Amino acid sequence: MRYFLSIIILLSSSGLFPVPGDLIWKHENKRGFCTYPCVSDGVVYIGSRDNYLYAITCSDGASKWRCETGARLFSTPCISNGVVYSGSNDKCLYAINSSNGIIKWKYCTGGEVQSPSVSDDIVYVGSCDHFLYAISCSDGKLKWSFKTGSFIYSSLCVSEGVVFARSNDNYLYAINCKDGTLKWRFWIGDSVVSSPCVSNGVLYIGGYGQVYAINTSDGSIKWITGMSTAIILSPCISEGVIYVGSEDSLNALNSSNGARKWSYKVYINPYSYYPCVSDGVVYTGSREKYLYAVNCLDGTLKWKFLTDQNFVSSPCVSEGIVFVISGKYLYAISTYSYKDNYEK
Repeated sequence: MRYFLSIIILLSSSGLFPVPGDLIWKHENKRGFCTYPCVSDGVVYIGSRDNYLYAITCSDGASKWRCETGARLFSTPCISNGVVYSGSNDKCLYAINSSNGIIKWKYCTGGEVQSPSVSDDIVYVGSCDHFLYAISCSDGKLKWSFKTGSFIYSSLCVSEGVVFARSNDNYLYAINCKDGTLKWRFWIGDSVVSSPCVSNGVLYIGGYGQVYAINTSDGSIKWITGMSTAIILSPCISEGVIYVGSEDSLNALNSSNGARKWSYKVYINPYSYYPCVSDGVVYTGSREKYLYAVNCLDGTLKWKFLTDQNFVSSPCVSEGIVFVISGKYLYAISTYSYKDNYEK
């Protein structure tokens, strides 16, 4: 709430109150940002083409610190217990102190490192060397590794002692967190860019032209829903509804049976990946320069924001602000009616 209150004070004193869809600030990186934003405790963390991971203050877009790695950062960071974990194209996973940007440790693999996930003091990360790694958060030592049949580009998902990962060998893997043994695997199909998400014992993931709901206990299919295009992006779930993008639309599916609730026409970049849901609104990037805010109930457009570049990334929402990258800019956009709530 600290940065939310600072924005309220600043705007009330100036007499200017943004409404949903208004720009609060934008932060430029001349080389361009190339990960999706991640927010924790009033700071947004984001990787860049200039080899640095940046920590940027949510309230005003000012730089807090930057940490240099050995190559570009295409891996979206995650934060746990005051440590930022980020993969780099130098083939290493970095653990960085979130308060000052000092490297705590790094673990190097045989390939470019993808987006990590943390659970129970273990950080899990996939690599382009075909391996999934489980690494101790405390000292950066390897706990175990598991070899798949190809690159692991997807983000990971950890639930109830199992880590789920999609490999470019077109399989979805369920691997025991305790010892790195295979629990089951499921054939997803070709041209898959989707990452998994899990809720109430069911895993949801996009496949070739369809969305799968898979029981996490044994890898059996719960339902399959066909989509309008071959490339299906990564789903997210909120209040029993699956939100998932295809190349030409954002879709809302009933999580229990896969029935389509609505579809909104929007051309989504295949690498925008995830939509994001907050307070009854689903946000998605596009390949049309716009960030879209769509009503979760009926799929109608609430507002859209025009950026400077065609590619608009997956968004991240925190305390009334949606953060999104487009080209060399990180944007902070209001999702909140500050004036209405300030005057109550």
